[in-house]
Amino acid sequence: NNGNLIKINNVTYSFPSSASTSSILTHTSGGTLTWSASPTIGSNMITEDGGFAIRLINKTGSATVKGTLVVAATGSSNAFSTAPANSELVLGIVYENGIADGSLCYVVVSGIANVLAKNSVSPAPTSSYWVGASDVAGRAYFNDGNPGTTAHDREIGHCIETKASGTDVLVKAVLHFR
Repeated sequence: NNGNLIKINNVTYSFPSSASTSSILTHTSGGTLTWSASPTIGSNMITEDGGFAIRLINKTGSATVKGTLVVAATGSSNAFSTAPANSELVLGIVYENGIADGSLCYVVVSGIANVLAKNSVSPAPTSSYWVGASDVAGRAYFNDGNPGTTAHDREIGHCIETKASGTDVLVKAVLHFR
């Protein structure tokens, strides 16, 4: 043998010939091995940005928009809807763009996520600012000071990159929900 491992516990495996940067080895129930940048674990996934995402049913009434802040959907199990303005109940951030209403969609619930900023938000998204649910449904705003109790209840995490304000700006944030 030339040093290649082909059996583990007497099960034969065929290893992929090459791997991409930051990928992990995954397998199917049949033992097929592949390299994956966004591995799934059941119905969960580790995103390329470093977030932990779960699959829920889109009940927003339209196709998803990546970065949208969402809450648990009223009257539907295992589903989400767009977070209302100033929501204190945000549960995650939409990971996939264009998923039809009624279909399964990944929602980032911890780790790093791309958050959709309120259009022309002020102050602009800045690394180290905290992130919260804005006065526009499904959108985030940013604050560099002590948010106070009411605003702090809308906090969803902290910004880890700086971007100019604009239209439909996605900003990386480390999530931590209250």
